[in-house]
Amino acid sequence: MIDEPLNLYKKGVNLGGWFSHLLPNTQINSHLSNFIKKKDLEDLAKAGFDHVRLPIDWQILSESTLPMLEKAVSLISSHNLKIQLNLHYSPGLEHQGPQIIESKLFHSESIQDQFFEIWKNLLSRLENIPGLAYEPINEPWCEKNQTFNQFQHHIVKTFRNFTKSPLILSSNHFASVHSFSSLEPVSDQNVFYAFHFYSPLSFTHQKANWIHGVDVSETVDYPGQVQKPIQNPIGKKELGNWDMTRLESELKSALDFRNKYQVNIICNEFGVYEKAPLQSRVNWLKDTLSIFKKHHIPYTYWNYKECGFSYIESKQIQALFTEM
Repeated sequence: MIDEPLNLYKKGVNLGGWFSHLLPNTQINSHLSNFIKKKDLEDLAKAGFDHVRLPIDWQILSESTLPMLEKAVSLISSHNLKIQLNLHYSPGLEHQGPQIIESKLFHSESIQDQFFEIWKNLLSRLENIPGLAYEPINEPWCEKNQTFNQFQHHIVKTFRNFTKSPLILSSNHFASVHSFSSLEPVSDQNVFYAFHFYSPLSFTHQKANWIHGVDVSETVDYPGQVQKPIQNPIGKKELGNWDMTRLESELKSALDFRNKYQVNIICNEFGVYEKAPLQSRVNWLKDTLSIFKKHHIPYTYWNYKECGFSYIESKQIQALFTEM
């Protein structure tokens, strides 16, 4: 493990909704110019955040929006915030709908060519901006772990033709914290292995209308009992009592992977949907942040603004990040 990446990140936040998650009929140029302002970045820096994750949906990239992206990344960098640039939706890696569908990206050479061409174009524009790291894919789903691991090696080999900057590689099964037992490390030290943390889903995503195939309609408190047999992405049921001890046990696979291979891990999404009871949201976040601090896990909260998980819309949630 090399020292520089280990100390690269501590406390960050996602800027989802800026270059991603745009609603139909959005006036794109106006939205991109106004969603995040200089004061937002000043406030984040003052609050002790050292990095942001910038999700991008590939569909909005064009000759008119690419200069706006370059301007946005430069603005973030000018506030001494490091940037994790994430292709949130990419060709062949869409998983919306009632069923889990194998991502075409892992099996189609033509889609992979398109995917790497997008990244090559982004790198040619952004590589000279200080503080950048690249997260090539978001929440992948691949049935065969061997196929997934092979593609991760392919990503690193291809990216290293264009950049020496840090790379952030997702775990499989929607970036599940439980998928590290099947993850294979790459032969590159300047890498973080990322997971998303939303356990238990029936609490963190209660009443979320984009969750399909499971019932998240009931109000669930934290700490408290989960009554419905919802399964996480690798089939583990989330029944029973949830408290800080159980949350901490969820991280075992990721911590074992870090210790075994002496590599860097990061949680680059976690949070609780706004329809959960506010005090329970605060309780869960406080416990999760305490666990991350105990185990020296850098983190990136989802999300700064809007998208149902807003940091700026709750003074209690803002205070948690100041205290921790």
